[in-house]
Amino acid sequence: MFETLEGVYATGDLFAIEVAKGVLESNGVFARIKEAGASPYPVSVVTGLADRILLTYPESAKRARELLRLAEEDGVLSGGSLLEG
Repeated sequence: MFETLEGVYATGDLFAIEVAKGVLESNGVFARIKEAGASPYPVSVVTGLADRILLTYPESAKRARELLRLAEEDGVLSGGSLLEG
């Protein structure tokens, strides 16, 4: 199922990924969280890599990135990285 989805946001912060998902879903954009790795820490201490990736359909990815960028600018969302397709 995940192979047909495109990553739009990545973070190790569980709260930030849920906020990002909420931003998309409240605007009618499908979103699914993929756990990229297991870690007991909010951000990987060893690698600094994100442990969670927010996915959406490829045809919705551009809109998703716009919504997430606006959420970052408004201060609603922080602590992650937009993934460019």
